[in-house]
Amino acid sequence: EEAEGGATGSGGAFAALSFPEDVEPGRIAEITIPVTIPAGAPSLVASLRIMEGGKTVLPPTNNLQSVRVVPEDAGQKFIVHDLPQKVQAGGYYGADLVLENAGTSDWKRSECSVGCHWYNLDGSEARWDDGRRTPLPSDVAPGKRVLVKAPFVAPQTGGLYYLVWDFVSNGKWAGALPGIRSGDTLVVPVKVTGGPHLPVDLSKYFDTDMANYAAESLPPFITSFTPADMWPSGLWEGPLDGTSFMYPGKEYGAKNAAACKGQTVNIPNGRYSKVHILALPEEDATGEFVLLGGGKKLVKKVDFSSWKGAPKHGESVALSCPRRTGQACNIFRYTIDADASVELSELALPTAPAVKIVAITLEKAK
Repeated sequence: EEAEGGATGSGGAFAALSFPEDVEPGRIAEITIPVTIPAGAPSLVASLRIMEGGKTVLPPTNNLQSVRVVPEDAGQKFIVHDLPQKVQAGGYYGADLVLENAGTSDWKRSECSVGCHWYNLDGSEARWDDGRRTPLPSDVAPGKRVLVKAPFVAPQTGGLYYLVWDFVSNGKWAGALPGIRSGDTLVVPVKVTGGPHLPVDLSKYFDTDMANYAAESLPPFITSFTPADMWPSGLWEGPLDGTSFMYPGKEYGAKNAAACKGQTVNIPNGRYSKVHILALPEEDATGEFVLLGGGKKLVKKVDFSSWKGAPKHGESVALSCPRRTGQACNIFRYTIDADASVELSELALPTAPAVKIVAITLEKAK
């Protein structure tokens, strides 16, 4: 006969109404009970009581639901999208986005727009805001949907990213407000190719399985707790000064590092300013990299620090596993300068078998 809905927390608010008609067994009835939310309440507990003939049929304790109260909520929902998931570094592209106004107020075209953010796969920001906003094509009433054609520019550095589309209302990003829900933003993985960095494919030179070195989860693509799944895999631009690296595969028993035995690595012919190297030295060592091309040879001596300790020779820690069983583990990053006036074609690794090379990236000369 009667339903009473309410919310309790910092204060309380209740409202009651009668069913507009009889409800037979097995039938679903939809009713709306307006409830005024007390000002300043951080959270509430919502409940529903159903009564018949003065007796409670459904007590409120059977359907308690916690409700978070936020100061503002535009009610945006990203429904569908159409955008490229492989783009060229620095390229201009367009996205078709369908949004639904699931809120209680009109979206005013003059106050609402759509923009995007770029994140690395570990969740760190690659680019929060490039200043681009796409206004809504018209005002949007509650319950209605709108198609927004939004342009965007890819990052200047190649790698895998998360492209996150966000809603802007009255100058505020919805994704940065408290109480954000699934669907309030749109998260799309995007592969960016090109840019100033050229990762070298080392797969045919790998002769070592380094899975037993690591025992701590590192992004991306973590699927289990076996050591082979702990390292990054594939093309990934992370917070390593924006340098893209092609990380090795992680299949069980796969070879995913190259022991330095003086072998020569073929690289794409080109002029490069720097060579970025990720290495896992089993012990302190010294070796010489040799850059070859155009009939010239450039020798670069490098001192390596053991992966068991801190860097000793000016290198930086690229990836760290401080909770590795029994011993911390570091992969170090080394950068050597190249002669940008010489077109390189080969890179000879040092003769230092204790040093395992994980990835090499060439930085193109400007």
